[in-house]
Amino acid sequence: MSDGDLARFRAAVAGGLAHLESRRQEVNDLNVFPVADGDTGDNMALTLRAVLVELDVLLERHGETPIDAIGRSEIVESVARAALLGARGNSGVILSQLVRGAAAGLDPCAAGRGGGRRGARPPDGAFPRRPTGRAARLPRAPSAPGSRPRQSACPASCS
Repeated sequence: MSDGDLARFRAAVAGGLAHLESRRQEVNDLNVFPVADGDTGDNMALTLRAVLVELDVLLERHGETPIDAIGRSEIVESVARAALLGARGNSGVILSQLVRGAAAGLDPCAAGRGGGRRGARPPDGAFPRRPTGRAARLPRAPSAPGSRPRQSACPASCS
């Protein structure tokens, strides 16, 4: 995210939502798996609306303050949390995770807090049972004996 303001960032998110809204029924009609309930476009739109509401809260609090002056971490964490809490249905949760990943990529320090780890997965035993089925199968990451985790690219000032 280059130095800009929240209003510009909000306008970009609103543009994405407007495009989704214009094709919402088309997305709803594509919804056939795992249940053909026809609400994928609706759920994705509700998730993005939750992000816009959070951006409005941030705008009210910070006004025209540049993004870097507010702190990218605050914006990233707020947007990711709003997307997840506003998510509806499986498609909303999936979209919230895409929003979280994209937002974490905007904050060079997110990796140090767990937000930007690529390929991160919950530890074994985190869920009562491993999901089954082709669509829900989680890949196991290969690990070589003696391999070490990737070092964070986070500057020391972020720690």
